[in-house]
Parts: sequence; structure tokens; C-alpha cells
Amino acid sequence: MKKILTAALAVLLAFSLSAPSFADSYVLESSGISFSLPDSWEAKDSKMGTMFTPPAGDVMLVFGETTGEEAFEQAMEMVGDVAGEVVPDLELDDGTELDLNGIKAIEFGGSGTSDGTEVFVSVVLMSGKGESIAFMFSIGEESAMNKYESDMMDLIRSFAMEGSSSGPSSGKTTPRPQSRPAPQSGGS
Repeated sequence: MKKILTAALAVLLAFSLSAPSFADSYVLESSGISFSLPDSWEAKDSKMGTMFTPPAGDVMLVFGETTGEEAFEQAMEMVGDVAGEVVPDLELDDGTELDLNGIKAIEFGGSGTSDGTEVFVSVVLMSGKGESIAFMFSIGEESAMNKYESDMMDLIRSFAMEGSSSGPSSGKTTPRPQSRPAPQSGGS
């Protein structure tokens, strides 16, 4: 699996520095979609968005978003370009419509080989605010999804649409840690 992730990292990473340890709640700013992952999952910037990996490094989730009239096509193209390099024989199904806590989504699942290892690939496109599409791209060995079943179920349950945010959209944003109030220190 390390060979798979090494190949995927080479394709995805735009920066090699790890993001600082954040709280486990994130918001995709343009789409307004929030989600949570365990604090132990490491976040790194990539050319598609933000990549998250568990401590064992045997699964990779990438969250990103795009906006505009052709957002769906742009998201699929970005994911397809990366998947094509990492899993050249990837075959995705026709997609399954989902409702993720009120967020309309479609999941494309598939499999293939990466560096001689059988892998699963999942692409979930989520309808965000306005013309924004958020996506989650995941890849790993089949057994890894069983290993992280609890984390994945918690992730699915955590998806939520945040209130409308202000400010212009650049068309591509990365997940930001959700703000949490600073603890109040007591006076003397």
C-alpha cells in the first residue's frame, strides 16, 4: 500500500509540509459543506484540495471544490486526471445518488490496480451553495475501508451544510478548520 500512496502523493502534493494539527471539524468555504475527521488524520495541501491520511497512511481522502456552470465537469476532470495517473486501469460505475444529511450527492465507485495492488476508488460529488460542487476522492486497499469503517461512518454522519458565508469565491478553496471559541482564562 505504501507504493500506492507514494505514487498518489507524488501526483497530488503541491506542498510537502504538513498542515498544522487542527480541530477535527472542517468547512469547504465556497460550497458551505462541513465535515469532521479524527484529529489523528494528517492534513496536507494538494493540487486538488486538502488530502487527509490516517496514521497508518493506508487510505487517502482528498476534499476540494469548484464553482461555476461547469462545476460538475471540472470536478470530474480533476479527479479523473489524478485517478488516471495513479490507477491507470480504473473503471468507475455509473454512480449512485445519495442524500448526505440533506446534501444532494452522487458517488462513483470503482476499482483497479495501482503499482500491482488491487485498490478501491470512490468519488463523491456534493451539491453546495449556488453553483459550487464539493468533492471527496478516496483511494486505498479494499481491506483499508473495513479497517476505517467506523471513521467513514462518522464522516458521513458529520456532513452538514453551513450557513451562508460572505466574500467572493475563487473557484477553488481548501477545507479550513472550523472556528472554535478560544477557552476563557480565569482572572486572579
